[in-house]
Amino acid sequence: MVGALTPTPRLIVLNGPPGIGKSTIARRFVDEHPLSLCLDLDVVRALLGGWREDLEQSGRGARALAIQMAHVHLLAGRDVVIPQLLAQPPFLEELERLAAEVGASFHELVLVAPRSVTSARLQARSRARTQAGEPDEPLSSEAMDDVCDRLDALVAHRRSAILVAAPDGGLDDTYARVVAAVS
Repeated sequence: MVGALTPTPRLIVLNGPPGIGKSTIARRFVDEHPLSLCLDLDVVRALLGGWREDLEQSGRGARALAIQMAHVHLLAGRDVVIPQLLAQPPFLEELERLAAEVGASFHELVLVAPRSVTSARLQARSRARTQAGEPDEPLSSEAMDDVCDRLDALVAHRRSAILVAAPDGGLDDTYARVVAAVS
């Protein structure tokens, strides 16, 4: 039934390195689950005036706003999907507490692929943004390795996180794995 409330709303975190498909999969999920909310923290942060002048403060503000938005939406019985690279536990722990507080199920998924695949996807995304005239600041291979190392450490700490393979060859298989993991 289109637009039907789910029996238990879901708070779904799609974590993973840049370029792995988090935002694309989140948008597809909300397109196929009407009235679900794709809560992209980068979009929320960009709504704050002068956010580039104080990245740390604007990041904290975006996370606080996201918690409130998710709270309202989950209480309304609707799913929330957060596609975001989260390499440290505190915000994840806050989201998990929120889900418990409002009676939602919490799904922490980490999209994973070989680093060479992730790097190739990120480079392709950077080229596409540049060709479209959009600003882009590509990560160096050293920065990407650092991100992947921090994610590996997080996964070791967050044993409830579910690893979802995001191999090369399109996002359809990855999307199907995400849907299965949260069903």
